[in-house]
Amino acid sequence: MRRALVAAARVAARTPWRKQPRALYSKRCSRACATASGKDTAATPPSPSPLVTWSGSIGDTLVAVARANPERIAVVCPGGGRVTFGALLSHAETLADALKAAAAAGNDAKTEDSSDILRGARVAMSATPGPEYVSAMHAAWMCGAIAVPVARAHSRDELEYVLHDAGVTVMAMIADATPRDYLQSLGVRTVETPPVLQSSGAPNDRQAHQDAACMPVPPTPPVEDDAGALIIYTSGTTGRPKGVLHTHGTLAAQCAALTAAWAWSPDDVIYHALPLHHIHGIVNAWMCAHAVGACVEFGVGGGPG
Repeated sequence: MRRALVAAARVAARTPWRKQPRALYSKRCSRACATASGKDTAATPPSPSPLVTWSGSIGDTLVAVARANPERIAVVCPGGGRVTFGALLSHAETLADALKAAAAAGNDAKTEDSSDILRGARVAMSATPGPEYVSAMHAAWMCGAIAVPVARAHSRDELEYVLHDAGVTVMAMIADATPRDYLQSLGVRTVETPPVLQSSGAPNDRQAHQDAACMPVPPTPPVEDDAGALIIYTSGTTGRPKGVLHTHGTLAAQCAALTAAWAWSPDDVIYHALPLHHIHGIVNAWMCAHAVGACVEFGVGGGPG
């Protein structure tokens, strides 16, 4: 039994942070105990969620799940409002257009077609917990860009270092008080991210939310699995922070492995209280949930950073 409990503790340590719903955390601990003690008759790896058809690209996978389930609740906001997958995609499409327009406005070589102006470019976004952050990530990938989440607690020196080191072109501002003229002086154009439509549950509001959820979203070009998707910076404990590039393929592989190991299902809800500029908060607690059609509930104030 002691061996089973040790094994359970090891598995629990690899699960999302302890502030996730107790029921989800307990379910996985119980499963680990049963498996380790030999009492679990279904010790084989769980099958993927029926909502998931894994592609080689995390961007394509997340969009495919959202398109297939537009009325499912994707995000519960700190204030209690709910946002569907369909509403997120509609918002992301609009934001993607705004990002491309901002990039085109600052482009010296004017071209009539700006559809690919951000392909391969770096697009930053404020790591502010909520549906706007999720939308900004989708929007960056819809542009073919590489997302660069920026910590809310960065000093100006730290912010300038990350933006210059990553080569950021445009930044999606999400409840961010950083002066726009300061960012402009760094050569970074800004786009104010409007709030995503939330549903309070009132009849009229619910109908408007359903309309937004079902709004058709134009198809986006498929993304190659070896294309850059995300740059995350190390904490810089022993020197200047280093930017680490993740491709769409590596992120998809991480999510596929984690959703199977943790037996994620579309009925799960995870309480998200982790920083959204580090890997655990981005992949483990957000991408894995949305890759299976599950719900992410962002905590009040969000995680550190």
